[in-house]
Formats: sequence, C-alpha cells, structure tokens
Amino acid sequence: MTVLSVEDFKVLIVAQFAYFLLYYAFLTRQSMTRLSVKLQVRKEIKAAQEKDAKKGERVNLMDMSTLRNDTRIVNHPKVIAADRAALNMLEQMVPLEVAAWAYALFVDPLYAGYGVALYVATRAFYTMFYGNAKLLVAIVTLPNYLIIITMYVSVLLKAL
Repeated sequence: MTVLSVEDFKVLIVAQFAYFLLYYAFLTRQSMTRLSVKLQVRKEIKAAQEKDAKKGERVNLMDMSTLRNDTRIVNHPKVIAADRAALNMLEQMVPLEVAAWAYALFVDPLYAGYGVALYVATRAFYTMFYGNAKLLVAIVTLPNYLIIITMYVSVLLKAL
C-alpha cells in the first residue's frame, strides 16, 4: 500500500483553488450582468415615463425590486449566458469533485490535478462562447464531461 503525502496532492489542491476562483468569478459575473441589464431597462422605463409625463399621462414609478422577473431582463441574452455559466458550473461541481478526489485517492493524485486544471482552463471559455455557436460551446463542455467520465471509469476499473 502506497502512503500519500500532501505533496502528492499539490497540483490537485491548486487546481481545486482555481476551480473555485472561476466559480466565484462566474457568480460575480452573473450578478453584475443582471444588475447592468436591470439598470439599462430601468433607464429605458424612466425615459418612457418622462415622455408620458410630458404628454400629461399617468406615470407609474418603478423601483429596482419590481424588475426582478421582468422578461426584458431574464430573457436578455447576456443574462442568460451569465446564468448558464454559473449554473452549469454548479451542476457539474459535485460530479467533478467526487471524480477528482476518488481518482486522486485510488488512481493518481497528480493526474487528478491535471484533469481539474484542464477542466478549469476549458471552462473559462464557456461564457465567451455561450450563445454564439453551439459548436464552440460543445468544444468547451465536451472535454469537461470526458474528464469527469474518464476519472470515474478509471476508478471503477481500479476497483474491479
């Protein structure tokens, strides 16, 4: 039985740190994108209200909270792309984490770290490609899924 040290997990730990930095960057981008679009919609509404007020029509003032589910915001392409990036990263977090650590413990911690690092490197392009071309999104996501599947299959084969 091989005894592993913290040194054996160094690449994996750094890659995990990079993964979570990217995850929080996606969450920040999601919030900032939504806020930016919300402010733009609010500006458009305010301009329309001022125009109506000049005509003598009734003005309905809106605050930011009433815009939370406004379709001009939730269906905006930038908001959808930011939401998908954050949510897809969250959806794949548990499969990746379990696969990476199982692979590290039972197969090879160094290659588990390389796998997570490659995952992070390709995933970073997700927001740039989302909504532009399905092929580009596939080029980013398919390697991510293959990394996870490869790790699980390797652990399974090691167990058999």
